[in-house]
Amino acid sequence: MKIFWWILLSITILGAIVFFIGTNKDKDQKIVSPQPSSNTNASTEEKAADFNIYTSPKMKITFKYPKDWYYKTVPGWTDETTIFKDSIDKNVCFFVKGTEADFGFGDRTGNEVLCVNIAEDNRTLEEIKNADEVLTTLDGKKALKMGTYSIRVQVDDRNHMSIAGTGLPVISNVSFLP
Repeated sequence: MKIFWWILLSITILGAIVFFIGTNKDKDQKIVSPQPSSNTNASTEEKAADFNIYTSPKMKITFKYPKDWYYKTVPGWTDETTIFKDSIDKNVCFFVKGTEADFGFGDRTGNEVLCVNIAEDNRTLEEIKNADEVLTTLDGKKALKMGTYSIRVQVDDRNHMSIAGTGLPVISNVSFLP
């Protein structure tokens, strides 16, 4: 009786091995190499169609952002009692369409994916740089990379622009207007 079970077990294992090899052989034959697109302009146009362009003459900036975002100016940042008293039309936050704008004002309680603002700051970027931050440039202007989701740009001798949020890596073609 033991011989019967050993033979049955051996046949089962052998059958499983043959089945496994046969199944993988079929899969290998079904792999098709990707073919290059006959119209490479269409893919470029499709990618460009996924973005809108934001331009602010007052902040002197323009960049591309995803079409599924919308933007609003930050309410209350023009109050004379805040450090942003001169920030009228110099701030904007972006949100994902389908969500209600909930401004976090830097405390990370809101749902903005990106905020851009200009504030007066007479210090140089070198003066405010921490050890883990990197001095760089953005469209020819001095900039301070403050992590993956934040960059500060020295727009002139008196003003800094902050561009911050999880959407920072998504925006493209950032440039400053004259």
